[in-house]
Amino acid sequence: MVNHPRYSLLDVFYDEQHRGRKLQERVAEVLIPLRIRTHTPLAWDERYAPFLHRAGFLPLALLVKDGLPKMDNAALTALVDRWRPETHTFHQPCGEITVTLEDVAMLFGLPIDGQAVTGKIDAAEWRDRVEILLGVRPADPPEDAKDRKTTEVQSGWFSQHFNIPPPVGAEDVVVERYARAWLWHLMCDGCRRSGGNANLGGCAYLLQLWMWEHIPVGRLEWYAHGALPSYEGSSTATVGYLWHNILNVHGNPGRRYLDYSNALDCLTHRHVTWRPYTRGEVESMELAPICRRDEEYWRSVCPLICFYIVEHHLPCRVMRQFEYLQPYPAEHYDTNKELHGTDRRKQRGAKDWELKHQGHVNAWNARAGTCTYGGAIHRDGPFLLYLDWLKENARLKLKIALDSQYIEDLPSDPKDIFYEYDDLTRRGTQPQRGPLEDYIGQQLGRFANESRQALSVPIGDPDEASLLQSFMQISSRVSENGLQAELHGCTGCW
Repeated sequence: MVNHPRYSLLDVFYDEQHRGRKLQERVAEVLIPLRIRTHTPLAWDERYAPFLHRAGFLPLALLVKDGLPKMDNAALTALVDRWRPETHTFHQPCGEITVTLEDVAMLFGLPIDGQAVTGKIDAAEWRDRVEILLGVRPADPPEDAKDRKTTEVQSGWFSQHFNIPPPVGAEDVVVERYARAWLWHLMCDGCRRSGGNANLGGCAYLLQLWMWEHIPVGRLEWYAHGALPSYEGSSTATVGYLWHNILNVHGNPGRRYLDYSNALDCLTHRHVTWRPYTRGEVESMELAPICRRDEEYWRSVCPLICFYIVEHHLPCRVMRQFEYLQPYPAEHYDTNKELHGTDRRKQRGAKDWELKHQGHVNAWNARAGTCTYGGAIHRDGPFLLYLDWLKENARLKLKIALDSQYIEDLPSDPKDIFYEYDDLTRRGTQPQRGPLEDYIGQQLGRFANESRQALSVPIGDPDEASLLQSFMQISSRVSENGLQAELHGCTGCW
């Protein structure tokens, strides 16, 4: 790791092309919201339930079978701008925060305990494996064309062959293939929304629910979720079901992105919901047993493995999320540049990923002995000292440079929500945004400069009286009306 000259937690290798650096240093290029990979699930059939239940995916399937909520790409982009691969956490003024195994279990009801999901892959035989598992073979490339696909099955292919459930009376083996295709399609990232230009992959649905649960910025209102789902008399509801019915986000994405970015710059530790799953609303739910079944592994410091992908789970950096005092500096774990550079499209030929990642597989198997239990219970005083340390060693504020002309140039939308957002800010019920802090700094700097000018005039100078009088008038106006009044006038331009 080559430490950043200013921020010791950052690596120059990652920071060179990091969006956070480009925003903070005001790089000339204009950054826009990322597009999100997501798609509508295939048509659901109740006959799939026993097969998905056996595989441990039924709570997730019943959560999403009617469709996903609309992802807020502007809010997710503003959040992802703060993701740091060096620590696998989001660096924010509120402290480090990240998605943990607890979030995965409580939001999706996915099992945690089990063997590492990895093994041997032969890219040359991927169509054969698809045919064995699903009963349909993807088309082979023309004889005179090079097969450039390694392991990719497009979402459209699933829709073509499996979007209509199997006929009534179909044998179990056929229904099982359809259930497997339904789940496979849900997990695949081959479909890219917005004209095939998506560039925010992974499980955006998990990240969106996690953001709504923990952070007030971009959080939407939800309404009655209805009866909780169940299977064979047992609840399959997860916390994610509370977001099953929500209002869709509206307005111009570029405007929202700028607004969310500045709001996150002013996010304090008091704005964050650190322990969302202990609130009364969740405690009163009849959750699926799987949600809390593997609680003993939630704080395991271990690699998370999916064939060629390995990502480190580092709850030791976010102990505040478990109600423990965050130690600092946290123990350093090398998140491995080679692992981050592993790309499915670059993997050709047969590879035994279980053998290649044997060290990581062994670490996963030993996860029960790597749980970080913290020490003292969280207290605000010591946590503020941790925030002071983090501020000195990480980039916490990105502060997009804005002005009224830039905002006015953005396309307007009658559904833009910024007047309401400004009202919430003024009442103190919404985290204030970066431009307001910038405005305060500008005003204080102006007053300091004018006071220096007034004091620099020698006593008895002909201009002394006029300069002092001018400065006192400005100070009196600010004192009477309050700086907040001027801030209110400023917010109208945002």
